[in-house]
Amino acid sequence: MRKRKRDSFSPTYGRAYLATLGLFLAAIGALLWVGGVAEGLTWAIAVGVAMAFIGLALIATGLLGSSRRVQRWADAASNHEISLVFMALAYPAYLLLRPFYDRR
Repeated sequence: MRKRKRDSFSPTYGRAYLATLGLFLAAIGALLWVGGVAEGLTWAIAVGVAMAFIGLALIATGLLGSSRRVQRWADAASNHEISLVFMALAYPAYLLLRPFYDRR
């Protein structure tokens, strides 16, 4: 039996959501890395680099990934209440991405 496709989710909005979340994680990771270098904290450098790479992976997947992969990643990344904040922040990015990805 085939699963029903959820039509309520826009892949373009998922792209904007992943890019927004990735930008946030990359920025926090960069701040941790800079602070860790300044203070000599190796744990902060390691966590900052890891967060920055995860953020860059989210941005790359959001902008370059297939629609199916974007839907799966956005669905997996939006299971917490804080995702509502990022969904609101992603709306301006959605308006910017819509002319490029929603061609019909």
